[in-house]
Amino acid sequence: MLTQERYKKIMDQLDKKQTIKVGEMAELLDVSVDTIRRDLKYLETKRLLVRTHGGAVVYDMAYENTSIPERKKRMTTSKVNLGKEIIDELKDGDVLFLDGSTTTMLMVPLLKGLKDLTIITNSMYTGIEVVENKLDAKLHILGGVVLDPIGSVVGIEALKSLSLHTIDKAILSCYSVTQEGFYDIDFDESAFKREIIEMSGAVYFLMDASKLVAEGKMFISQMNDKMTLVLEEPAFKVHKGRLLIKK
Repeated sequence: MLTQERYKKIMDQLDKKQTIKVGEMAELLDVSVDTIRRDLKYLETKRLLVRTHGGAVVYDMAYENTSIPERKKRMTTSKVNLGKEIIDELKDGDVLFLDGSTTTMLMVPLLKGLKDLTIITNSMYTGIEVVENKLDAKLHILGGVVLDPIGSVVGIEALKSLSLHTIDKAILSCYSVTQEGFYDIDFDESAFKREIIEMSGAVYFLMDASKLVAEGKMFISQMNDKMTLVLEEPAFKVHKGRLLIKK
């Protein structure tokens, strides 16, 4: 198979699945894993993909300016599966904080089996998901300055609203995660999530493969004992806290 043909097939698979594995592509194209690694390295130089531990994900320069409805269409299966990993950690009567990430929004339908929830969110879109799914829950949407285009509320007003609540469990995502900790791309959003972590009894970060290679610039927090990090694949070891791996 010619090199250009391999490139095309790799990109076709990436367009279809949003993420690919070196081993799977080697088997599909009947070439060595070293050949696929070289191909991925070349395609990354052309900004067509981003290599990850053992594969690659879609390169998306415009992600931070993409609307929430568009983001929800991306890596949907992976995001839903991440939510399924922690559903057994939740129980009737919990006070939950759900952020404005699409990963968290896609988890909302999984909460239908729980009763007497209190759900707090700083996201208009997450609030809509809760209402449309008709959960057995009391919904609180915090007030404050809305970030465009993600529809999340941050700032002093949001923090004041947040201080009125006690949170059992927070379900979050963010722009990226490294061995050093969690990062986002907006200062106010990062500061808000730090406060959520501080005041929650337990925190679950749901992170798909793209979060392992993205480069957020605003530090949120290091891993700590109250956090559970849920990953698609273990690209690094976390020294503190529990690590749940999606099977």
